[in-house]
Amino acid sequence: LVAKNSKGSSTGDTWIDTDPANVPATAAPNIMYEDVDAPYYTKEKWVIPTKDQWVLYLGGPEPRETDRTYPSRISKSNLVANSGTRNIAFYSTYRFFRALGYNMVGGTGHGSDCFQTPGLAVLTGKAENARMSNWVISPAWGPRSTDLAQITDMPLAETHPIDAGL
Repeated sequence: LVAKNSKGSSTGDTWIDTDPANVPATAAPNIMYEDVDAPYYTKEKWVIPTKDQWVLYLGGPEPRETDRTYPSRISKSNLVANSGTRNIAFYSTYRFFRALGYNMVGGTGHGSDCFQTPGLAVLTGKAENARMSNWVISPAWGPRSTDLAQITDMPLAETHPIDAGL
C-alpha cells in the first residue's frame, strides 16, 4: 500500500461552510478493518487487516533556524524540506519492509495518516505530550519534529512511554 495525500482545503473554501452531506467520500477516505491478508485502499476507503499489527514511528528534528523567521517564506521552507525527508523515509522504509515480505499501511503525514502521529510519539516513548495536542516535545530535538507513523505486520520490539520531565 502506497498512500497519497488526499486532503481537502482547510484555508480555502473547498470544504469550509459546506454541508457535510455534500462533501464527497473521496475528501477523506474511511478507515475500515476487515479480515484480509494485506492492506489495500480505494478512493473511498483504506482497509487495514484485523490480524495482529504493530506501529512504526519515525521522527526527526525540524530546522529551528527557519522557525525564527516566522512569518516569512523562509519559515515555510522547512515544511517543503521536511515533507521531502518524510516521504523519502516513508517510501524507503515501505520498500524495505516489502522486500522482507511484510506489509505497511499509513499515510505520509500532515492530514493523510491513519491516526494522529503525536499521540503515537507519546505512546511509543519517543516524545512527551505538549499543551497543544498536535505537537510533542522530544528530549532529543525539542518541540519541533517531523513525524511519520505506519502500521505493519512485521513484529517489532515493544517500547513504553517516557517521563523526561519536559
